Amino acid sequence: MRYIETIAQSPPITNLLKTPLRRRDPASHLLDVEAARKYVRGSAVSNWHVAGTCAVLLRDRGGVVDAALKVYGVESLRVVDASAIPLVGTANLQATVYLRFGGEGGGSG
Repeated sequence: MRYIETIAQSPPITNLLKTPLRRRDPASHLLDVEAARKYVRGSAVSNWHVAGTCAVLLRDRGGVVDAALKVYGVESLRVVDASAIPLVGTANLQATVYLRFGGEGGGSG
């Protein structure tokens, strides 16, 4: 946060941006580390792209779901969201979920 202006004013990035640079939030003019911490804590948000939280492994190896995405120990429940995707690529995660799980959520367990 504190060095964004330095980075933005460095070639070749400066050739890609409109000048002069303007900040949307006047509070983002950070003079010290404590001001930066306070600003980030008050304004940072998550991208909400949680993935990889349900391991597709054998149960005795710490798995949460099997290869058919059935949750261990729960009858008729499957995971059909990004939690069963171990690595997130650069594409939109929603599109990846639809492509991977589009037909699997409605089956009987």
